[in-house]
Amino acid sequence: MLYACDCLYNESILLILLVKLVIAMNAALLEKIKHYMEINNWNYKDLSALTDIHISEISRIFNNKKHLTPSQLDKITNAIGLPAGSLYYFYIEECFSDNETIHKSRSSQFLYNCMLNGREVEANMIIECILEENSKYLRRS
Repeated sequence: MLYACDCLYNESILLILLVKLVIAMNAALLEKIKHYMEINNWNYKDLSALTDIHISEISRIFNNKKHLTPSQLDKITNAIGLPAGSLYYFYIEECFSDNETIHKSRSSQFLYNCMLNGREVEANMIIECILEENSKYLRRS
């Protein structure tokens, strides 16, 4: 027999695994971008010039002091020469706040960009996270 506490325990484990996966994705995103920068022999200054993102912003992003926005990711993806949205899978972590809740403005902009670029898998991942987060609040009520 399955008890309610078992379901909550299983959901907690799944949420922890999701958060760990998401953290790994952020590191993977920055590593992917760095990889393309190395291939093109670019430094932060070059990336800044190609994307019109201030060099201090780029530095803060790569030093994990600032979150990358969806529009910045699109600019970087374009500068690298990749198809629009091709790095979205790795962006999902950025849709969370530091307290591991969905960041409303980043996630809504990201969701919008996903739909514009036909990235349904990534859009569905964010929607799942939003639904999971909202269901926690509904269960408490």
